[in-house]
Amino acid sequence: MDQRRRLERMIRRTSARLGLVQQELDRLDGDVSADGWLLVRARLGELLADYNDAVGEVDRLLGMPGAQVRIIRFLKLRLGEVVTKDELSGVAGIHEWARRVRELREDDGWSIHSMHSRESLGVGEYLLVTGNPDPELARTWAQARQMRKLRTLGGAATPKARTLEFLRKIYPRAADREQLSHVAGSIDAATSIISDLADDGWAITHCDADDPIAPGGTALASLQQRTK
Repeated sequence: MDQRRRLERMIRRTSARLGLVQQELDRLDGDVSADGWLLVRARLGELLADYNDAVGEVDRLLGMPGAQVRIIRFLKLRLGEVVTKDELSGVAGIHEWARRVRELREDDGWSIHSMHSRESLGVGEYLLVTGNPDPELARTWAQARQMRKLRTLGGAATPKARTLEFLRKIYPRAADREQLSHVAGSIDAATSIISDLADDGWAITHCDADDPIAPGGTALASLQQRTK
């Protein structure tokens, strides 16, 4: 059977399973019991499992078997547009879709922003701003993870020491809000620390709110601390 016919067959199968779901629900009346509802849910689980199998077969026939592959392809289709968590969940088809988004950003360097890195985005909103991954973004995230665990001879480094060392490590690149929050422990802690570093004589610069890589981010302007 050629691919076109297989696709048509699997799409009909997905449609049929959704139709059966509708039939199960239509059979209910307003006097459904708790036990009766559990039996219906069990049947819906079987039908939806079959439906998901059919959807997965369509993904494989189209060369998109993995959730990450589907997510980044969808985001590139919507490049520069805000998408919702519900859309990404549907595209991914797995419960752990948010982890896959983080992996694309932190491990592979895709500039995918959320409310944690871009203040203009709302809860459950995501935005891909560049069409190609940035290896430097992945390296910056690797540094952020290392600095979060930074230790000194006296034990775990303070949030302030971690943040300063992080900015020094990635100089002259800027850290975005999410990275600073990860290193310092919270965005409020990071904001306070950046202010303290400026008071200590470190030259601090800030990115524009619409910067594609680090919107509203922070960087050291120099590796030399000004003496008071």
